[in-house]
Amino acid sequence: MKFLIYALIILSITTFSCQRAVTDKISEVSQIQNVTNENLDGTITIQGKVTVKGTNNPPVGITTMNVLNKWVTKADGKQFSGENKNVYVDKNGYYNITIQKGDTLVLIPNQYLYDNFRNYRFTNLQQSQILNIEINQDLQKLEKLKNDTPIVFENLQKFLLDSEKADGLVTVAGTVYSEQTKKPLKDIVVLNTFLRNTKDTGAYHLTNDTGQFFLVVPKNKEIAVNPLSPNNNFRFSANQDTIVNIFLKN
Repeated sequence: MKFLIYALIILSITTFSCQRAVTDKISEVSQIQNVTNENLDGTITIQGKVTVKGTNNPPVGITTMNVLNKWVTKADGKQFSGENKNVYVDKNGYYNITIQKGDTLVLIPNQYLYDNFRNYRFTNLQQSQILNIEINQDLQKLEKLKNDTPIVFENLQKFLLDSEKADGLVTVAGTVYSEQTKKPLKDIVVLNTFLRNTKDTGAYHLTNDTGQFFLVVPKNKEIAVNPLSPNNNFRFSANQDTIVNIFLKN
């Protein structure tokens, strides 16, 4: 009986010591994270959930979290007013983006359904953190669109329906050629429809010297090639990784 009591005492002491060691280790790790609050390479990670104010619902359509000071560039290194670095907010409203300390983020929801994206600007971020964001609906703006430009309103309805089916990202790449010469066309606009950049213009890419473009977009999202030409453009969407060859009239 004494042997059993001694064994239980030793077991209790050993268990307590192990638990104390684990607790100390957890505390140590927590302290380290609180001190650095950054990734090993010095970057920081901002993540959170986006919801519509007054609800727990994510915004509809395509929403992006953009790095205001980081822009996509052409092959020759010159900047252009296209698309700045961004991540997509998923269908449940969550986002996760890795940035440099001091970067500025701006959240851009659909411009016809919600208020001005400049209300969702976050400057001089210095540490990894959870940043949950509530955005406001703007039903008057949607009603104005319906009355003033019904064609755009109808296209928006189709876009929103397709966006509801979007789940995950797909890679879309291709080459744009001249139908007449069969040669690749440089600097052709490839536009992400119903998606804005931080200059409040359409988010687009340009084909490179060999007529190629490369995009990562949500499934079923419409892409327009040479959209400013009403009689010489091409529109399509993809629900899987896709490579396309496109021939334009000139």
